[in-house]
Amino acid sequence: MNRVKRSVSLPSLAVALVALAAACAPTAAPSPTAAPAKSAEAPAANPAEAKLNQLYESAKNEGELIWAGSGGPDVYGPVANLFQSRFPGIKVTVVDLPGPQVIQRVVAESQAKRVTADVFIGGAVSVMSLIERDLVLPHDFSDTSASPNDVILDNKLLLVTDVVVPWYYNKNLVSPDDVPRKPEDLLNPKFRGKIAVVKTGDGWEMWDGIWDQAKVISFVKQLADAKQLTLLATFGSEGVDKAARGEVLLTNSQALYRGMVNIEQGAPLDLAPIGAQVDLAGVFTVPGSPHPRLAELFVQWMTTPEAREAMAKVGRGRLQPCTGPGSQDQFVCGKNLDLYYMDTVDKIKRSIPQRDEIARILGSYD
Repeated sequence: MNRVKRSVSLPSLAVALVALAAACAPTAAPSPTAAPAKSAEAPAANPAEAKLNQLYESAKNEGELIWAGSGGPDVYGPVANLFQSRFPGIKVTVVDLPGPQVIQRVVAESQAKRVTADVFIGGAVSVMSLIERDLVLPHDFSDTSASPNDVILDNKLLLVTDVVVPWYYNKNLVSPDDVPRKPEDLLNPKFRGKIAVVKTGDGWEMWDGIWDQAKVISFVKQLADAKQLTLLATFGSEGVDKAARGEVLLTNSQALYRGMVNIEQGAPLDLAPIGAQVDLAGVFTVPGSPHPRLAELFVQWMTTPEAREAMAKVGRGRLQPCTGPGSQDQFVCGKNLDLYYMDTVDKIKRSIPQRDEIARILGSYD
């Protein structure tokens, strides 16, 4: 048998000898593990923070944000200041826009193609009306801390405040025995002509939780027929001011946070334990705003815990009776109020024809 001869070159032989020597040598102690090199980059921000930073970089050149809401700078000034400190170089101008004027203002300015505000605060009913006119923009709330319960109407309204609508009474003129404790108590002859309500039909949904809409509407007509009511032009401070002066005895024409100001200033008012409704309100934007990128940044920032806390501190946060940090939370504590929350789109939609029908009824008595 022929054998195949394998030749080994000198270089290969040298390599083999070196390898053999290495294998026979004593094992060396392991060298200390080197610390990993530090990255020159800053730690990555969480997704919500990264999103805000990206929006800020793209929006800061717009310079100014105009925010329209009921109460204006007297109420929202601290919130605006916090936003300015968080995003240097941006000026926030807050303008007072009462809730009943939101629809009229947005529609008029949109038709004239001269929208003057970037962000609005409005109630859900008002925003639904604007959505029907295609005048509200949607937002992407992914990578934010927004709760699903805080975003409604196809991502077009971010809820930031609960508007509590109670019944106020003058505690100097209404005796403890006469304080209404159920709706029917409003028919007391002592209240004839002394109950101030708005003729626009607002402020009656608080009883939708105990009656159907037909009964609510029928009861309002019963009050009107009995001449118990004094009609006001619009929802606002007029009714509470009249009650404080004793010109009327009861009213449901003002939000709780506004009435609280009167009480803090010495008005002899308190809350009647016959129910209160909690309307939803939030921030929204419209097409054609002067600073659209800053508007988007502001809306996204309003989802953050710091913004929510700031709103609560100025009395405009989400209602948390007795447990929340806001002044409203503490004021309603122990008042025995049966709160009816307008917390679903279905409830909001159902309230619109009810308000319209009550407005029609009250208008016939004006």
